[in-house]
Amino acid sequence: MTLSLLDEIKIEIRSLLISSKDGLTEDELCHDYSLFNSQRLLPYEIFGYSTITNFLNSLTDILYRSSDGYIYPIVDHTTEHIFKFVQQQRTKKKKINTKQTSFIYNQQENFSIYRHKQKRTVSFEQKHRTIDAIKPFSPKFERVNVTNELLQCLLMHFRQQQ
Repeated sequence: MTLSLLDEIKIEIRSLLISSKDGLTEDELCHDYSLFNSQRLLPYEIFGYSTITNFLNSLTDILYRSSDGYIYPIVDHTTEHIFKFVQQQRTKKKKINTKQTSFIYNQQENFSIYRHKQKRTVSFEQKHRTIDAIKPFSPKFERVNVTNELLQCLLMHFRQQQ
């Protein structure tokens, strides 16, 4: 049994919505559809609709819109297990670069290198030692001045080693 074009599009839209954990906006759905279908747009005009919004609003058997504008799939017994797996996925947390270096050029032809010092973890025992054992406060950034003379000396040193 062959499916009609509308049924095929419904299956594709439903699969895109089920694979999204937090629902999709109309623009995100159209973008994902075009990526999924070799950059082809949703063919809503073939079915007599003037806008994508009207076309999506007519697909009440596979999707629904929430009050915040997001589109969610209507899950039945055939797709419920996939939907549950997607909902249980962890969301990725962004990693923060712990070591940052910046080079600043001042007017005296000196380069300053700022290296962000990484915080170290301290155990409970280390944290609650006597005050005599605590080191004095160290700055968060250390500053290293590199002059042109130092750069030239380093350059000569590396040339000699070659």
